[in-house]
Amino acid sequence: MKIKFKLGILAIGIMTVLITGVGIAGFSILLLQRASSVTIGMSIRELQSFADRKIEYIQDRKDGHLRVLRMLAFMMEDYEDIPAEERRERFDALLYRSVTHEEDIITLYTVWKPDALDGMDGSFLARSGSCPRTGQYASAFTRETGEIHQRLTTDLEDAMRFLAGPNSRNDRVEHLVLGKVAGDEAYLFKMMVPVISPRTNEVVGGVGGTLSICGMQALVEESISTYDEIAIKAIYGGDGRILASYQPDRVGKMLSDVDTLYGNRINEAHQAVLDGREFEFKSHCNALNANIIGIMRPLTIGYSGATWALMVGFEEGYMLTGAHNMTKFTILLALTSMIVSGILVFCVLMFITRPMLIVTERLKNIPEIHEGIRTMSPKK
Repeated sequence: MKIKFKLGILAIGIMTVLITGVGIAGFSILLLQRASSVTIGMSIRELQSFADRKIEYIQDRKDGHLRVLRMLAFMMEDYEDIPAEERRERFDALLYRSVTHEEDIITLYTVWKPDALDGMDGSFLARSGSCPRTGQYASAFTRETGEIHQRLTTDLEDAMRFLAGPNSRNDRVEHLVLGKVAGDEAYLFKMMVPVISPRTNEVVGGVGGTLSICGMQALVEESISTYDEIAIKAIYGGDGRILASYQPDRVGKMLSDVDTLYGNRINEAHQAVLDGREFEFKSHCNALNANIIGIMRPLTIGYSGATWALMVGFEEGYMLTGAHNMTKFTILLALTSMIVSGILVFCVLMFITRPMLIVTERLKNIPEIHEGIRTMSPKK
């Protein structure tokens, strides 16, 4: 076989092996990039699905509290079927029984427009649960001190503004306020539903309650400890106040003041809470020393029109665990392809050059050749 032909085969073999190795490495890199993109996309969809499930759970709990208030309001709508002098006693007993069974409700109360309940406000000036100046019925049962007791509601003025306002037929949900639970300071929020007279179709009163946010903080902490993928979680009130957080010391404070997680987008995140719209972000969490990919979703409370917001986030490293495993596999594949390519190149070289080496060695052992080479060498 001619040397030129063999060298051609050698060059083709080397190029083929090198192109194959480079092709495998290039394909591995493209596969890695695609895997990372797909992994992040799947993780974001998982994050959205998780947020939706938690929103549904929170809404069910809050709607459950509203259902209690609506049931009481529905029962009170039949007030005209009860003798006027017995109505306050009946409704007080109804409130007391209800608050003893609803431990999440710290205070349960009812407020009626002046003389709307029995037309006898002036006869009940000294009665507990009635306004001492006018006798207006505004009875409350509370466990603020740990024991249930009756008093005049502290929500009388705000409740009257609501009952006289244009939204009196809707549910009422107030922003967070500082109150007491079992003698200790705690953040509370108020909810109220109207009592509508079936005879006149007018709003004559309302049934309301104050609830602690402690249950929401427990819900956040439980989610973080139960689900490995959840790195951070928070619940915001409609005014941007933090109802529950992965950082418990931030509860009761404003998002725009303390949630540095959002970096230079903190005002944008706060506005998203106020507007009740979705918000996605990626940032570095100093508390976890990790990059976070998160989402904020709004949730509506009853028929009040008020919105809260739920924020959940995954660690980027956790989301890319599958991609990182693919990275290791890709690197191993690329190294393997390079080693195999080197071995193949070596084998091709040996296959092509071995006959030439054998011929050379044989020529060295022929005396005539050596003598010819000696006589052809220039004399010194």
